[in-house]
Amino acid sequence: MSAPQSSKFQVIKNHLDKQREKLLVELKSLNFAIQKKNENIERMRAYHAEYQNDTKFALTRAHPSLEKNKDLFINRILTAIVQSETELGYLNANKKQLLTQIEVLKGKIDTMQDYLKKGLAAAARKEEKLEQTALDDLTLRGRHG
Repeated sequence: MSAPQSSKFQVIKNHLDKQREKLLVELKSLNFAIQKKNENIERMRAYHAEYQNDTKFALTRAHPSLEKNKDLFINRILTAIVQSETELGYLNANKKQLLTQIEVLKGKIDTMQDYLKKGLAAAARKEEKLEQTALDDLTLRGRHG
């Protein structure tokens, strides 16, 4: 493998490494967003359970309009939970896609490195064979010379 080919491979490998790093940064950001979304969902579930089962709102049962407001609030919490869970599903799907892209890039990088190693090894064998042929020629000339 010639030096220009080797440098071309290095340029391509560097480009793939940069793409991979960019995806890893994006993955880190996505993982943070997923963590925050999970925390928000848990907090909303706690609010829902608290308002759903709380005895402090006994007064609202005596006043139907307050009970209706409480029910509306509980329903809004449920709607927010469902919406957040849907968003979490999208975030997880994006994460899965990113992980696949990272694996594909890693595979390309690994393949290129293997190809480069094989090419360098073949070039070294070829060089060694040429040196051995030159030595053999010198040995034969020395005997016949």
